[in-house]
Amino acid sequence: MLIDANLADAFASSVQIISEDDDQKAVDKAVNLVDEKKAKPKEGILTLVHSYLILPMLLKTLTLRNYRKYKNADVEFPDGVIGIIGLNGVGKTTLIEAIGWVLFGHHAARTTKELIKREGASANDACSVALEFELENDKYRVVREMTGKNLVPKASLVINGKLVTSNAEEVTGVIEDRIGMDYQSFFTSVFARQKELNALSSMKAAERKKLVLRMLGIERVEKSIQAIRDDKRGKEKKIEGIKAATVDKEGRKKIEVLENEKRDLERGKEELLPILKEIEADKAVKDKNAREAKEELETATRKYEKYMELSNNLGERKSDLENTRRRREEKEKELRDLQVKKKRLDEIADKEAQYFMFKQKKEELDTIREKYQRKRELLKREEQIEQEIRRREGEIREGKEKEAGFEGVEDALESQMQLKAEMEETREKHQQKEELTRRKEKAMLEIGGREERTGRLKVARGEFAGIEERLERLKRRIEEIRKQKGSIQSSLGALKSTALQNKKDAKERIAKRKEIEKLGPDGECPMCERRLETHYERLIKKLDNEIKVRKEKFHSSYAEYKRKKEELVSKEREEDSCIQENKTLEKSITKKRELDTRIEHEEKELNRWKDELERILTDLKPFETVKFDKNEYKEVISKLNELEKRVRAKKELEAGIIHEVRELERWKNELETVKNDLSPIRDVEFDEQDYKNVIYTLRELEAAYRQIIGLRAETGRIEEVERNVRTLNEQESKVVRDITALQRQIHELAFDKMAYVEMRAGYERKQDELNETKLKLVEMRTEFENVCKVIERVLVEIAEQKRLAEEKEKEETEIMYLHLLEKIMNDFKVYMVGMIRPMLSDYASDMLRRLTDGKYGMLELDENYDVFIYDDGTPYEINRFSGGEEDLANLCLRLAISAVVSERSAIQTNFIILDEIFGSQDALRKRNIITALNELSKKFRQIFLITHIEEVKDYMEYVLRVTEDEEGVSWVRMG
Repeated sequence: MLIDANLADAFASSVQIISEDDDQKAVDKAVNLVDEKKAKPKEGILTLVHSYLILPMLLKTLTLRNYRKYKNADVEFPDGVIGIIGLNGVGKTTLIEAIGWVLFGHHAARTTKELIKREGASANDACSVALEFELENDKYRVVREMTGKNLVPKASLVINGKLVTSNAEEVTGVIEDRIGMDYQSFFTSVFARQKELNALSSMKAAERKKLVLRMLGIERVEKSIQAIRDDKRGKEKKIEGIKAATVDKEGRKKIEVLENEKRDLERGKEELLPILKEIEADKAVKDKNAREAKEELETATRKYEKYMELSNNLGERKSDLENTRRRREEKEKELRDLQVKKKRLDEIADKEAQYFMFKQKKEELDTIREKYQRKRELLKREEQIEQEIRRREGEIREGKEKEAGFEGVEDALESQMQLKAEMEETREKHQQKEELTRRKEKAMLEIGGREERTGRLKVARGEFAGIEERLERLKRRIEEIRKQKGSIQSSLGALKSTALQNKKDAKERIAKRKEIEKLGPDGECPMCERRLETHYERLIKKLDNEIKVRKEKFHSSYAEYKRKKEELVSKEREEDSCIQENKTLEKSITKKRELDTRIEHEEKELNRWKDELERILTDLKPFETVKFDKNEYKEVISKLNELEKRVRAKKELEAGIIHEVRELERWKNELETVKNDLSPIRDVEFDEQDYKNVIYTLRELEAAYRQIIGLRAETGRIEEVERNVRTLNEQESKVVRDITALQRQIHELAFDKMAYVEMRAGYERKQDELNETKLKLVEMRTEFENVCKVIERVLVEIAEQKRLAEEKEKEETEIMYLHLLEKIMNDFKVYMVGMIRPMLSDYASDMLRRLTDGKYGMLELDENYDVFIYDDGTPYEINRFSGGEEDLANLCLRLAISAVVSERSAIQTNFIILDEIFGSQDALRKRNIITALNELSKKFRQIFLITHIEEVKDYMEYVLRVTEDEEGVSWVRMG
């Protein structure tokens, strides 16, 4: 947001205007609301009033560790024009992005945090950037880093050696507060990119205006206005909601309805109290009767419970008797089955020994079979190795025969390489000679062109001889005419007054004459009330004379007035003519001054080119005798390539022979190993049919063996089953005895179940009567409590209605304050937009004049933000000019934006960064741009130029060269 003293005056004027119509407290409230709505003071109006101080900011050092493509980089920033030069993609702009990241945190980055850390860095390596800079003579050091696998953000800020904070968010907040700008504003003021220059040219006027105002921060004012409007709409909707919540469907005020409801409820509460007391007395009587019936029932219940306990036990024992008998019968059947299986086991017991005999025989045959298979594999491997040994021996013999054909090829290659080096030295000198010759021709053409242009310019300047004296005489004449006009205008006023007075006097006398004529000789004089008689004729004659005199004076004055008026018109025409001639002469003087500037520039350039030609001729003398035969050089290169191929072929052949010898030795060693392994098993033989017969017999015996194992396990349980049968017989006798005892105890208890049922029914009737009374009491108490709760609810709703009324009044007051604030901000925006355009035009015109050596003296933005360039005093649209001149104009406009933002901000950054700005400029324009930027060092102490164009480095004070190694790591060094 732009800030200067004029803006403060504008704001103060707006406040004064409002304070004349409204209460001053409303203005104070409006300002306070702005501060409440904005998170930081610099976003509000107060900043526009208080931010006048210019605090210079200079960059000192930048340290990068594992930041994007940089592994380890340390950069010092001197004062002056600093070129950051390197190929595209090596990380030139990354240096500037690092400054934004360390100052403003991750929201200033263009990628996710995972992509900020250098690819290839280990998980334990931190990614960090440290920046040292000066601000208002204080030394700042800010460090921001990401550590660990999760890239945890950390930061610290040290001012004059004292730690201010080590919290990442607090560091960003302090930096924004001290600099007075956020990331967007900061980089708009210091960073100009080629894409921004192209955008300024290709956009429509409305889009260009929007972009420029956004870069200058005006959009923040618009956002503030929109926020105020949104707040107003929100509060208006809230008031509508409050209004709807304070009336019912019939349009009555809810608070009045609630007051009436409260009175009715309080009367109903008083009527419920005696009814409650009567029901509570009835409940006490019925409660006593129920307790007495309960005590009698409890005595009978204990006898009933004893009866039920004995009955349940009798049932359980009868069930136990039935279960015991069933289990005894099952065990007796199981015992009979086991005795049958024991008989079968005795029949097949002899097959177990046969099974183990055949199993041992199979294991012996398995061992012999395995040795026989190993013998066959080793015999086959022995034959394959002997064939490979014979093939390798043949390859070695053939390679040694070929090797003899390459004898002496290394010596021939060395001789040819020496010849090539001699010819390349000659070629380099010849290229220098051609380059110097080309530069000599260019210098001679430039000198001729400069001399011709200088002559034409001097002839053109001769046409303007004596023009200053003519302009001075014309200005004196205009001043003289204006004095004469002033004298005429003064006399015109007097003449007009005299003429009007005479006209008025004549009208008065004519009216009086008509009145006298109407009265006649017999009438009374209107003044003395006597009869006119003989005075009538004399009075008429006197009035006629006076009327005549007054008319003559009026005509004389009016004639003089017209003459003076014509004289004034004549003087005005003469003044207009002189003014027009004055403008023409001023344009001519401007052209003469432009011609003087261009002549001076051409003469300076002519002398420079003559000096350049002299240096070229001196450098050219040592190369006059240098000659170079391209065809001979090509023959040498061709022969050298052929020799290099033969040397490579010889080395490959030698390597192949060595490889074959090693392989032959390895195969011989392997043959020896195979023969050693084969020696112990060479006589082993195996009968496959005998092996199959054994397998078949073993499978049959295995089935019988498994049946023996199963039968033996089952028959071992015969004794256990016999014990179970005896135990179950004993349990059955005991259960019969328990059943007889329980039947005797039930008979002795003599329990009457019907009498118990009747007693329980009487108790339940009395309990039901008590419960009915309790229910009625609960209902009445619930009704009483509900009335109390409704009263409480009504009281809460009454309080809520009062609160809504107070909130509605508060919101209406705040809407009034927001309306005042919106008016202030709108007036402020209009004032800002009106101030910016001429300011940008002035800055851009001054820059364009410098960059074009005075060829174009003025760049103007019209009300629609279309760009015009003045050529010989005539404005032309920018698309009339060449692409290079159009890029140059856009560069001037972008530099003007940076200068305005920088000057009108709380911080004077004192540095500017220009990224690939040369575009389609030729060599001369590039040099002019850098020369102009050197002159700008009075405004910007540090000017950074990011470019991949090597040729501009000779015109810069300092060069930071950025390179990339084979591993993709970028490095930066001075020089």
